[in-house]
Amino acid sequence: MTKRNDKEAASLARFARMLISDRRKREELFPPLLFSDPAWDMLLDLFAAEAEGKKISITSLSIASAAPQSTAQRWIDTLVEKKLIRREPDPVDKRRIYVRLSNSGYQNMRDYLGELTQQWHGYAAQSPGQNS
Repeated sequence: MTKRNDKEAASLARFARMLISDRRKREELFPPLLFSDPAWDMLLDLFAAEAEGKKISITSLSIASAAPQSTAQRWIDTLVEKKLIRREPDPVDKRRIYVRLSNSGYQNMRDYLGELTQQWHGYAAQSPGQNS
């Protein structure tokens, strides 16, 4: 397992935050339901938060998904069932539950975002009119 708060993870976290920002901008320009993907928004947010050393509560994750609370909760349940995320009780406030990526969820996101950034760098390095 790769260390979660290393330099590469920090760079990938910035990339994940850029993807989240891009998704919100797209919702300003197009009808939001065209691109609704709460599970993906959650995975991006959880990856960035973990790489930044932040904890995310279920409430915060629901807000980050840009979906209604009930829809967000169903997606959280599905992601837990698929073993991509896990719930962790707050040791101080028993009413609060934190959510984080599972080890495999984190590694899958890291691999995907790493591959995606390499592809983007490759496209950016091509001269205009050059095909891949």
